[in-house]
Amino acid sequence: MECGLRALSLKPGGEVITTPFTFAATAHAIRNAGLKATFVDIRPDNYTINPSAVEAAVSEKTVAIVGVHVFGAPCDYARLETIAKAHGLAVFYDAAHSFGMNVDGRSIGLLGDMSMFSFHATKVFHSVEGGMLMSTNDGWIKEATALANFGLRGDDIQGAGTNAKMSELHAVVGLSNLKHIDAILARRRHQGQLYRRLLDGIPGIHLQTLPDGDADYNFSYMPIEVVPDEYGCDRDTLQTCLAKRGVGTRRYFYPQLANATAFAACSEMVGPLPVATRLAKRVICLPLYHRLEDVQIRDIVRIVERRASL
Repeated sequence: MECGLRALSLKPGGEVITTPFTFAATAHAIRNAGLKATFVDIRPDNYTINPSAVEAAVSEKTVAIVGVHVFGAPCDYARLETIAKAHGLAVFYDAAHSFGMNVDGRSIGLLGDMSMFSFHATKVFHSVEGGMLMSTNDGWIKEATALANFGLRGDDIQGAGTNAKMSELHAVVGLSNLKHIDAILARRRHQGQLYRRLLDGIPGIHLQTLPDGDADYNFSYMPIEVVPDEYGCDRDTLQTCLAKRGVGTRRYFYPQLANATAFAACSEMVGPLPVATRLAKRVICLPLYHRLEDVQIRDIVRIVERRASL
C-alpha cells in the first residue's frame, strides 16, 4: 500500500482522510508514504468510513481519501468518489479483506484510483505474506512496481524504493492455494450464512450490514457487535467466556487508531469519533476458516446464546 500511495505522486505532507477502524498497517502506509492521516468517524451499520464525515473534513491540505472495505464490506464508493472528484482528490482503497469480491459487475479492486489486497496467511486467499495492487492506470502500476523493487527501472535507480517484492516461495504457495479458491469461497459463504442465521435474534448481538445481493461477499471474517445493556455483559467478558471453552476470538479492530500511541503525534482526529470508539469496544470476530465444521459453528453460537441468557 505504501508503494501504491507513493506511485500516485501526492503532495508530500498532504493530508489523507481515512478511517480509524482498521488495522494499523493502513495508517502506517500513509505515514511511511510521507503523508498525514486524518481520521474521521465510521458508519454504525457496516463499519466503513462515513462519507458525510469525509466531506466535512476536506481542507486545502487534503490530497486523498483512503477507504477500507472493512471485513470485506465495501465502502460507499459512489459517494466517496463523488466527493473526491469535486475536490480533485485521489481515492485509494484498502481491500485487504476483499479478495474474490465483485461490485457492479466488476472486481472490487478496480474501484477508485488504486486498491490494495493482502495475501497474509490470515486472509481468504494467501501466499503466507505478500499482496497485490490493482489500478486501471498502467503508469501508476509500473511506478509502484519499481518502488517495490528498490526503485530499479531497467539498469537505472531512479528513486528511493524499498524491498516489497513477493518471493518465489511465497508465489508458489499462492499459486497452490489459488487452485482451491472457488471451493474455499463457497465454503466460507455457507459458514458465514449459517453463523448469521443462528446469531440472528440473540439479544445484544448485532451483525454487520452486508452489501445487497451478497452472492459475491467472501465472509473473510465473522464480526459481531456486543451491546452490553442488551446482552448482559460486555465484549471482553464474552471473549473470556469463549476462551475458557477453547474458542479463540479477536478484538478486531482494537484500539481504534486515533487512540493509538503511534499516531498521536502524526495524525489528526476530526471530532470525537463516537461510532469508531464504541465499535472498537464492542466488536469481536468469531472463528471462521474453511475447515470449520457446521457442528463447531453451532457449538460456538450456543456459548454466545447461553451467555446472553445468564
